[in-house]
Amino acid sequence: GFLPLLPRTRRCDCSAGGAGKVGKQSMLLSALGMVLLIEGLMPLAFPAGWRAAMQRMAGLRDGQLRFAGLVASVAGVLLLAIAG
Repeated sequence: GFLPLLPRTRRCDCSAGGAGKVGKQSMLLSALGMVLLIEGLMPLAFPAGWRAAMQRMAGLRDGQLRFAGLVASVAGVLLLAIAG
């Protein structure tokens, strides 16, 4: 199945007062890997639709792109707050 490809979370020994540098790097790399995986699904599965969407985005004004980035960032922060 697909689930074995997902990164496994590792518990740290928090008796020393925190996750430590290795745990934080591992978490950051896992998060970055998931972002790249999700970002790559659309051009992999629907290349023509993805290209058309990118062309439409290229025609947006700076303010519109910034608003889309703001909405995505707020949604990401909310998801992180809900998750943990």
